[in-house]
Amino acid sequence: RAITVIAPNGSENWEGGTGHNITWTSTGSIVSVMIEYSTDNGGLWNTVAASTPNSGSYNWIVPNTPSSACLVRISDIAGPASDTSNGAFTIAEQRTVTVTAPNGGQRWFIDSTYSITWLSTGSIA
Repeated sequence: RAITVIAPNGSENWEGGTGHNITWTSTGSIVSVMIEYSTDNGGLWNTVAASTPNSGSYNWIVPNTPSSACLVRISDIAGPASDTSNGAFTIAEQRTVTVTAPNGGQRWFIDSTYSITWLSTGSIA
């Protein structure tokens, strides 16, 4: 039995709070897999799914834990087959913009000037 991580497999840039598919291939009779991720090149592993069907794909809501040293590891629950991303990928800081004014119900007129204000998080270019 064997597992091969397809994505993320190095150089991807995924923003925290967004959904991405973790994908893999497998050979042999692997029923369920465990999916983990690391933000420190494999020093510490965090569980994404303790046991999920070996479908070859898992929709992951990326945590807002910015790092450029991220890896994914997929393991056969029954052991010993497993694979880790070939290279590090990046989890980028989640970015948001919230309009604070106008906040609803205003009437604006043609040829008039109004202020629009907002709050933002993360690095927005």
